Amino acid sequence: MDRIFNQKLRQARFRCAIDVFLQQFVRITLGLGGLALLALAIERLLAVEVLANWAIYALVSLAGLLMLVLCWINLPQRMQVSLLLDERLGLRERLKLGNLCLGLFSWSVDA
Repeated sequence: MDRIFNQKLRQARFRCAIDVFLQQFVRITLGLGGLALLALAIERLLAVEVLANWAIYALVSLAGLLMLVLCWINLPQRMQVSLLLDERLGLRERLKLGNLCLGLFSWSVDA
């Protein structure tokens, strides 16, 4: 029973991680698009070269690194996923209590 419970919790945590990744991807992509539009407007209006190849590569690399760091920071913990599943399934914190009884995390952990 513990193995099945852990597997289902891990699947839910993976799905939450994908959701966090997609949210960060959209935010970073919109930010990059805004920066590209601003740089293009500056190039057109002021006749100054802003978009060099190295700058574009550096910006895309920095955006990818920022996206990975933000995803890592915002990954849901086991307790948060348990509470989310409890809330969505209407179980009144039974999964949270089951995790606590199995010793997967301590009583002092705040979600």
